[in-house]
Amino acid sequence: MRAIHLRNGMALEERLIDRSDEAMRYVYTVHQSPLPLAYHRSGVALLALDGGRRTRAVWQADFALHPDAGVDQAAFAEGIAQGVMEVGFLGISRVATAASKD
Repeated sequence: MRAIHLRNGMALEERLIDRSDEAMRYVYTVHQSPLPLAYHRSGVALLALDGGRRTRAVWQADFALHPDAGVDQAAFAEGIAQGVMEVGFLGISRVATAASKD
């Protein structure tokens, strides 16, 4: 289990489903959250480019909302893409860029 606290104060608990250091990927599910998720599964994979000089990160999410949540799934997905994934990638990029300068 991993506890995540987002900038907006929301707390999530994630459970690792699968991880491969060799394939540079992991898969997880959101186990507990205030979000109206009926199902969730996400994965992150790192792909070496240019002989390892660059890396492409791919973050995929599959989810379904509780039918009685009263939330538009497309709007919810857009909010996750912009508010979680894009912000997460920006943070990872800052850390990776700073580390490469050391």
